[in-house]
Amino acid sequence: MRKKKTHIYALIGGTLWGNRGAEAMTVAAIARMRDRDPQAHFNHFSYYPKEDAALAAKADHVSVVNGGPAALVFLIFPFAFLNGLLRLIGLGWPGFLMPGPARKLKECDALLDVQGISFDDGRVIFLPYKILSVLPAWMMGVPIFKLSQAMGPFKQASSRWAGKMFLPMCKRVFPRGKATKAALDRVGLTGDKYPFAPDVAFSFVPGDCLDQENFDHVEALCSRMDSARDNGQMVAALAPSTVVLGKMDKMGLDYVQLLVDFVADLNRRGAMTLVFPNANRRTQSKPRNNDFYVMDLLAQALEKNGISTDNVVFVEKDINFDGILKLVEHSDILLSSRFHGMVAGLSKEIPTMVVGWSHKYAEILSLFAAEDMATDYAKAVSDAPEVLNQLIARKESLKASIKANLPRVRAESNWQFDLAAKDLGLEPLADLSVKPDPEAGDAPKSDTDRGVVAAPHATQASAPSASQSGIDMKSGTTQTGATGELAVAERPKTASAPAKPSTGPTEETVLSVKHYTDRLFSFRLTRPAGFRFRSGEFVMIGLPKENGKPLLRAYSIASPSWDEELEFYSIKVPDGPLTSRLAQIQ
Repeated sequence: MRKKKTHIYALIGGTLWGNRGAEAMTVAAIARMRDRDPQAHFNHFSYYPKEDAALAAKADHVSVVNGGPAALVFLIFPFAFLNGLLRLIGLGWPGFLMPGPARKLKECDALLDVQGISFDDGRVIFLPYKILSVLPAWMMGVPIFKLSQAMGPFKQASSRWAGKMFLPMCKRVFPRGKATKAALDRVGLTGDKYPFAPDVAFSFVPGDCLDQENFDHVEALCSRMDSARDNGQMVAALAPSTVVLGKMDKMGLDYVQLLVDFVADLNRRGAMTLVFPNANRRTQSKPRNNDFYVMDLLAQALEKNGISTDNVVFVEKDINFDGILKLVEHSDILLSSRFHGMVAGLSKEIPTMVVGWSHKYAEILSLFAAEDMATDYAKAVSDAPEVLNQLIARKESLKASIKANLPRVRAESNWQFDLAAKDLGLEPLADLSVKPDPEAGDAPKSDTDRGVVAAPHATQASAPSASQSGIDMKSGTTQTGATGELAVAERPKTASAPAKPSTGPTEETVLSVKHYTDRLFSFRLTRPAGFRFRSGEFVMIGLPKENGKPLLRAYSIASPSWDEELEFYSIKVPDGPLTSRLAQIQ
């Protein structure tokens, strides 16, 4: 029997060490592709090859390759150029005559670009790196998938020229928000090649990281946070950024003082503040990809200003994205100046505000109807204190909004891997006919219940989903399949008997409905006997349409796995076929 070919994928634009947002995108891309191609191997072209090789030492399916600027310029591009010339006459440059990094790229079946932002107007100095991240692969005939990232707005001639020249070389380009999608549209980059998808890190599942870094330190900090919460304290997580520090310095604005003011404000409220580095290189003194630099400045400024640090805790060691998620999960609110610090908060349903730069923050927050929680660094001194007030005052409704939208965002993030899998001749895990919509979180425009609807994806792609088979519907009842599918209809006029174990769909009762705002509500159902799930999974809930056929939507289970009832959050959409009926249940 012929041995099945092992596919090899190149990864570029991310690192495991340093910027842990880049790590989140890198390891999530590896894990989600392996969900669809279990035997796949990955050549990870890293900016920090030595450090990343140490972190990936236990991952046999990952090879770390030098992908720094010098390697791209001298070891990869020249040979890719020669290969491209020979391809014009139907030939190619032999791999064994190439240096290692070029050979590793040539052997790949596809390139997955996980840069968080590219061809943008804000950091033109990185434009050559952005170009060299895709051009050599195109010259070698390797299909390029530019996974979800921010781009544009293409107001500068250089970024506009580069975007129009090099993005069409990709097989797919996934803009990660409505501002990026609009920027691509303005320069004529439209069509099926440029479908929207939320950030790759929303598909991250705990355990995706390739190694555990200082997890004992993380657990000790979580214990301190839990103790503070048990004593009635609010716990605020604070993720500063050396990038925002540099940008505010150039404008003559004092970012460190802004952070001091945040801590002082939280102290007055009796809160505990945990300060963590989303980008961390504790052994390095340079600020690049190293938020310990600004954390040290903050610690010095707090002491200088006489601000008490009795309730302020600093992370002291390098931690990976698993550790960051764990810390954020144990907080009540998050103040972030790092994009993937924000993603960590949203992924753990934590009310989050941002002091950042560019459109990349607001376009993601808008998916959760929370874009007013983003403040541009240029206006942060005047605007951020009031945003913090609003964050605290509205934390319950913000949390409800995040809960309601998160299943859809996670499913849509996974969708880009299904589309890439289809393009590569692999079997997608979900229905590709349901396309993500960047307007879904804040401005639903049709009766498809956007903000509630999720395509039938598993939110934890590496684990078996609780929603994989068909479902039978019965009017006036709630049904749950033995595999985890639910269908809810109007509350029956009389209470139904307790659910019994069943090998098929079961009927459940709507126990209560709670309305938070004119848009947000939650509802609780009886839980069928024998129904099991893990935190983070979702089920399909629906109602019968007039023709008797089911109308299904994906809802994340908000209740803990040990609860005797099932709780779900939802957004009310005017004239939505499902939520307009759910919201009227008394």
